[in-house]
Amino acid sequence: MTTTTPFWDDTTQDHLHWLTVRATFAPLSAAGQRRLRHLQPFRNGEQVEWHQAVADWQALRRLPDRDARKRFADRLRALPDVADCLRLIEQGGGLRAADFFDLKQFLWHGRELEGEVDAHQLAFPWWGQPAWETLLRLLQPDGELVPSFAVADIADSAWNELRTARTRLENDLLAGKKAQGERLRATYKRPPNRDGRYVWDRQERDLLARAGQDPDLQLVQETPFELIYSVLDPGELAPLRTRHEQVLEDLADCETRLLRARTALLHPHVQELTALVDQLARLDLAFAAAQVAEAWGSACTPVWVTGATPWQIQSGWHPVVRTAVESRGGTYTPLDLVLQPGVGVITGPNMGGKTIVLHTVGLLQALAQHGLPVPAVQFDFHPVERIGLSGGDEQDARSGLSSFGGEMLRLAHLLHAPGRALLLLDEVGRTTNPTEGEALAAALVEHLLDTGHTALFASHFPGVVHVPGLQTYRVAGLCTADLPLFDPLHPAAALAQLQHAMDYRLLPCPAGEVPHEAVRLAAVFGLPDDVIRRAEQRLTRTDHREEGR
Repeated sequence: MTTTTPFWDDTTQDHLHWLTVRATFAPLSAAGQRRLRHLQPFRNGEQVEWHQAVADWQALRRLPDRDARKRFADRLRALPDVADCLRLIEQGGGLRAADFFDLKQFLWHGRELEGEVDAHQLAFPWWGQPAWETLLRLLQPDGELVPSFAVADIADSAWNELRTARTRLENDLLAGKKAQGERLRATYKRPPNRDGRYVWDRQERDLLARAGQDPDLQLVQETPFELIYSVLDPGELAPLRTRHEQVLEDLADCETRLLRARTALLHPHVQELTALVDQLARLDLAFAAAQVAEAWGSACTPVWVTGATPWQIQSGWHPVVRTAVESRGGTYTPLDLVLQPGVGVITGPNMGGKTIVLHTVGLLQALAQHGLPVPAVQFDFHPVERIGLSGGDEQDARSGLSSFGGEMLRLAHLLHAPGRALLLLDEVGRTTNPTEGEALAAALVEHLLDTGHTALFASHFPGVVHVPGLQTYRVAGLCTADLPLFDPLHPAAALAQLQHAMDYRLLPCPAGEVPHEAVRLAAVFGLPDDVIRRAEQRLTRTDHREEGR
């Protein structure tokens, strides 16, 4: 028995904001929502299935206008959840009339959706040829088909006779009560109150004397000032009520028998009905994906590549991050990247967006491998067995691990897990002393070069970028020579100034190049001039030593 390698863990999903982005896709039916929740990524060997999943939502993007999309949405939204009904049928359980109503609605609106599919000449190879008429006729054997369901649609002569008897008895009871009411009004010159009671003052002795002898009235309450009588059921109606109760009981038994018989007729069609649920759920999810692709407004179609073809991103963006940046009045910089299978290292200033690059690459990979649209003009990708992300600071107070211990445990988990991976590693080694952190980070890069994994590695360590065989990139960095000092009392304004001054583009760079912009950033954030001067002197001495080697 083979087991599938988990595609990712909760930590990676959290870093990538997967659940938030997935919620952007909003199927309209319960079945479509379940399909989204249980959606699995496509792996190697499933390229044909992946292409079909992508083709599904691409086809629905071509719906001609808003009215067509609205009709589709209305039909999908009207589909009831019949999963429990089908389980009961399969298990031989009994359905209620309300369950049959849901099944009828499901079949009715499913047939209408097929009409929309045909009207717009949409071709889905997985779309079967449902016997809508046959299935609907199981729930309504005669007459013009309607979307509702009533037991009368499947009734036999016994049920009809009981219904007739019930109607006759109810009419007789109503007539008896009406005659009683007329007698009471004639006798007491007014009807009972809305609670069905008469309330008389103790001074109304003639009326009270008459009421005390009236078989239709019963004294139920006395006060110092009033007597209160309730209206009794007329004695002559008692046999009718007994008969009515018996007829209702017989009618309920008859309905149960009819519904069970109809459930048995549906049992041979459970597999067909289940396939219909899956078919409409797939259509619903494809429609939701098409709506997201339209909302994102870019090409959105990923491309599955193989061999030595690189990963390639053109104008890719992370929806959660972009929303946050633009809500602060900033301008989001899309990601362009070409990454050969292997290891890439990103350098650049703090706050330059390296982490966002990792999160964007991971999210695009996850969306693409699930057969969904991606927020990018172009995204060429290799399928992987799993995605893993380490955020650099994995401290967990509950486990007692330090940041470094948590980070090493996380890396060990990612490296020992089976399957070819896309690993996204952020500032490995920053949680310990720089010398050992750099050694560990460089050794990890060398190790990754010897594996079948593809990794994107963000780091400041010079020892990392000097490892042979890497693809190296850098964030363009500060694009303004002179920056004003940031006001520490107004951090939001400071962040806006920094975003305006920073060029967040990711650029290829020569191997071994590590930008020195942290000191400039420290200066504009307001560190004392003496600290900045001493730091620059130390950097100059370090650069001279490096050049002398």
